[in-house]
Amino acid sequence: MPTNLDRDPQCILKKRHIGNDFVNIIFNDSGHPFRFDTFPSEFNYVNIVITPESRASFIASREAPPADKQQFMPFYKVQLMSKPGFPTISPASETKMVSLKALPGFIRLLALNASVFSLVWANREGGDT
Repeated sequence: MPTNLDRDPQCILKKRHIGNDFVNIIFNDSGHPFRFDTFPSEFNYVNIVITPESRASFIASREAPPADKQQFMPFYKVQLMSKPGFPTISPASETKMVSLKALPGFIRLLALNASVFSLVWANREGGDT
């Protein structure tokens, strides 16, 4: 949906579909830390935040392979952020560094586990109280 600043100055229409899911996957290339409350919602339990990371900052201390064998392999920071009061369900609650090759499988696994646990959490006896 294109942004129409005349009709929607706060861009609420553009974001209204976000927030009705227990688990959101966010690609954060803003250069700023992502805040959990960026998309306020009663349903949002988990945000999986993917942030591009420069190879140099992660592997600066390792020996470089010979020039003819060097390949650029991007790395990403992955963090699972949970709603306050929601249990820690993943070791990715602490930031993990993941290569591009491993990223899709890792994110799918995190999202699937978080989704299943969120469904159980939302339907537990006593609800959110």
